[in-house]
Amino acid sequence: MGTNLPTEVGQILSAPTSIDYNYPTTGVWDASYDICLDSTPKTTGVNQQEIMIWFNHQGSIQPVGSPVGNTTIEGKNFVVWDGSNGMNNAMAYVATEPIEVWSFDVMSFVDHTATMEPIEVWSFDVMSFVDHTATMEPITDSWYLTSIRAGLEPWSDGVGLGVDSFSAKVN
Repeated sequence: MGTNLPTEVGQILSAPTSIDYNYPTTGVWDASYDICLDSTPKTTGVNQQEIMIWFNHQGSIQPVGSPVGNTTIEGKNFVVWDGSNGMNNAMAYVATEPIEVWSFDVMSFVDHTATMEPIEVWSFDVMSFVDHTATMEPITDSWYLTSIRAGLEPWSDGVGLGVDSFSAKVN
């Protein structure tokens, strides 16, 4: 289908997305939605900022870093984690209740992340999360949304994990 990424964050009006996950009750896994941002329009390699949205998880696993607060984005409640995996900054939003099906704007998370640390301001529909992340990380409107991806990370016994549908559009 093609892509219009990378796109400057300041040029994005919205980034509507939806996903439908299937979760088993056993195993160790997380259902993650990832948004990648960089100060350059890269199409390969490691990005400077990753926003992870954990829709659900099973077992004694956690995102990289440590919890730095709580927030509500587009009607869902999250514990916010901040850290680094040694290659990039990682802001994780861990849902307080499992989310199986959701349609939201990525930019909400981007904007939120940019306001949570001393930073230059940048903005997230996929932008709801970009917006939130921009409140906490050094993201500006001149940064680039380089990729959006969703899936499941089985740590052990992922039988029954699945994604029934996924869509994302950057306007």
